Amino acid sequence: MLWILLACTPQTKDAPSLGDSSDSIPLTDSDSAAPDSKGDSGDSGDTGDTAPPDTTPELIAADHANLRYVGRINASDPLAPVFHWPGSAVEAVFEGTSLTLHLDDAGTNYVSVVIDGGEPTVIACAPGENTYVVAEGLSPGAHTLSVAKRTEIAEGDLTFVGLTLDPGAELGPRPAEKALKIEFYGDSITSGYSVDCDCDSGDAVYKDNTHTYAAFTARALDADYHSVSLSGIGLVRSWWSATMVTYWDSLQNDDHAWDFAVWTPDIVVVNLGQNDYWLGVGKEMIPAWIKFGRTLRTTYPDAELFFALGSMDVVAPGSPFPAMLEEAVETLQEEDEHVHAVIFDYNGSGRHPVASEQAWMAEQLLDTITLVMPELG
Repeated sequence: MLWILLACTPQTKDAPSLGDSSDSIPLTDSDSAAPDSKGDSGDSGDTGDTAPPDTTPELIAADHANLRYVGRINASDPLAPVFHWPGSAVEAVFEGTSLTLHLDDAGTNYVSVVIDGGEPTVIACAPGENTYVVAEGLSPGAHTLSVAKRTEIAEGDLTFVGLTLDPGAELGPRPAEKALKIEFYGDSITSGYSVDCDCDSGDAVYKDNTHTYAAFTARALDADYHSVSLSGIGLVRSWWSATMVTYWDSLQNDDHAWDFAVWTPDIVVVNLGQNDYWLGVGKEMIPAWIKFGRTLRTTYPDAELFFALGSMDVVAPGSPFPAMLEEAVETLQEEDEHVHAVIFDYNGSGRHPVASEQAWMAEQLLDTITLVMPELG
């Protein structure tokens, strides 16, 4: 996988702001002296008849109508939308040759920036509100932009403040909503834990929700997706007291404040059980899956529901969980023909799946989805 780690130092609030210069790089002594030397010559050529053009770039604030947000994003303050869940993103079309992002990080987040569908530039966010020059020297004209939170809840919340373009440049039309919507409920596999390293490390630099089976599946189907996922979560038992039952209906943390009328998925994928397996949960998983399936059906009466499992050792040879999941799904199918099971292949190592393994998980999920929904094939 190729991605570019942004190596520039963020411009902090204490540094000269973009409004102080037409460039994001602070002026050198020689740069700042040039206008003065011209003025000292007594021949500036300015007759006073024409005002000089304004070359100061302006902040395009987060509440601009032409910005499109994807994910469960807390926009109670439209000027400071909070990216909480992994994969939360903002999209835009913009004019000009450069772009600077304004982000406020409350933790240790990493962000993927994709321009014109190219390779991602990865930002290692600095604490607090900072600016990041992510593009310079682009060809004139319109460009597409996607900014997505790679990391998860453990890395804290990230606030999108806005962006700055070339002087006089503007945003293009708001990107269109996708016709298809998919919601994923999952654990570290769905979040993207250690996707960029087969070292099975929890270091934030190796997390990347944009290279999970969830993201790959959504892109393959040209769909928007929500990833309600966090490492260590289970359906019956987690590595702490809360379970997905605590989080599934939340906007931020465990506030139970998500408005389901805001966004209705056509497909719901549940991939939970790995942590339950590790923590010794047995057949009580069967009624838990059944209950969660019925809850989702009540919430989303028209969605296709897919209960998945794997690709870690929860599906290794000898694990009872695949058979238990199939039993739960068979019970649900007696009352609901729009519920399906997907057992991902065991990755052979038991460690968290890296991007290449996440890609073949997506292929397996896509095979099942297109079998059930042939119109998407």
